[in-house]
Amino acid sequence: MATPKQIFIVAVIAIMGILIVMALGQPGAGKNTNNSSTLNSTTIFIYGNGNTTNTTIMKTTTTTIPIEKTVPPPGGRIYVLSGANITILNSTTGYNTLQFSMSGVSPQNIALSQDYGTLFVADDSTGAVYGINTTTYDVRGVATVGAPGLITDGVAGLLATSKTYPELYELNSSIDLVRTYNLSSPGWRAVASPASGIIYVTNPRSDTVTVINVNGAGSNLTSTINVGVDPTGLTITPSGAYLLVSNSGSDSISIINTSTETLVSTINLTAGSEPTNITISPDGQAAFIADTGGATVTMLILSELPYPAVYDIRVGQYPTDLAISPSGGYLYVTSPSTNRINVIVANFTNNSYPHIIQNFSIHNFHGIAVS
Repeated sequence: MATPKQIFIVAVIAIMGILIVMALGQPGAGKNTNNSSTLNSTTIFIYGNGNTTNTTIMKTTTTTIPIEKTVPPPGGRIYVLSGANITILNSTTGYNTLQFSMSGVSPQNIALSQDYGTLFVADDSTGAVYGINTTTYDVRGVATVGAPGLITDGVAGLLATSKTYPELYELNSSIDLVRTYNLSSPGWRAVASPASGIIYVTNPRSDTVTVINVNGAGSNLTSTINVGVDPTGLTITPSGAYLLVSNSGSDSISIINTSTETLVSTINLTAGSEPTNITISPDGQAAFIADTGGATVTMLILSELPYPAVYDIRVGQYPTDLAISPSGGYLYVTSPSTNRINVIVANFTNNSYPHIIQNFSIHNFHGIAVS
């Protein structure tokens, strides 16, 4: 008769055998289906959701998802800054399709208009903002502002912050400076609500977000909202109901109800992640944040706002800028330390999580915009 110890050993061996068979039977197991790297799976860290208080959302589960080969649709363009040059890549192949130089210009940041017909370029050395026709590559217009920091496409034109002055500049589609808004301190990034036109600006020096009523009078400074430490990036949901702010100094994301202008929840990320730039899918399903201090992009599921589920997508060391395709299907993430642009499937299809499908090699670059 077998002893209890012998029965235990046999049971362990049987379980191990079952697990091995299951692993070999998984789709993609044992083969590399990624078309540009040696990875055949991506690790997704899943965080708890359903919180009802403004508290930390902790990591609860880890899962590994097989990567299936997926090719982005043709026709898109990736605009990247490389020194004084602007390089245009094919969004499917990553091949260089065109490069042009702006002589005497030190590009700081780029952005595309909502119709993708104009590429905006901020010159760090002269304080000029250029509008470039994306068909002919002629300069449509030039506006001089105060030492531009970051620029973004607004509701009816362009918004530009200043690295030096406590001002926000609004430009029209002809690249004319139409309005200057006074801030309490130099802002970092701005966004305009598609619903109300109200402008929100992150203020890293004061750990606040400034709310500007564009229909008001005078300085138009209506209120400020306290957020985390060193707020940098921000975005707003398509409905205009929620504002998402990345706080690089406190490794957190602030969720703000725009109707009440109050902080309703805080998502605390992994220590040292340093979240910065943030973008949102056109359909409003997900937001993506570059964790500059780590090797991940954080994804928030916005259908569960103000307490969204949180995922981490591994992309390589120190991701900085990101941009999403107009269809919302693909996310492009820059990693200058590895000289790569990672392409991520950004939607949920066939029960698949977002994952890297390929990456493009490019050297000495910063800044990205996608059409």
